[in-house]
Amino acid sequence: MYPTESILDILVGVDNLHVVTFLDEKRLNYVGFYRLHHPYKKKVVMAQFNNLIELKQTTRLHIIQKGTPLYNDFLKMEHLLATNSHIAKHFSIKKQRLANHNVTIRDYENHKQILFQQLTKQREPKSLLK
Repeated sequence: MYPTESILDILVGVDNLHVVTFLDEKRLNYVGFYRLHHPYKKKVVMAQFNNLIELKQTTRLHIIQKGTPLYNDFLKMEHLLATNSHIAKHFSIKKQRLANHNVTIRDYENHKQILFQQLTKQREPKSLLK
């Protein structure tokens, strides 16, 4: 267990999630990305670490099949954060609170996922700011 760190999340869209092969993973390993083995639903997550001793995640690749609801949710979230400064600030504050109050990265990720789902499913973004 270690405290959470700021992590850069990157969306990678693929035509078919099942074509992410051993060779693709091997190539990503060469540049410092390693597959996280966690029961992620309908996505592959690769992480880059600050070093191989502390293992603090610095970057995550969220590899998701294009055209799926999950992929569209990521695009919607990116659009909300890029075009609505109130939503971006709200998300940033909530994410920082999660990082400060969760002991493990798994707790942080679980709570961040709930926040992500709330933001992407919300029809009226202004109601989130109350």
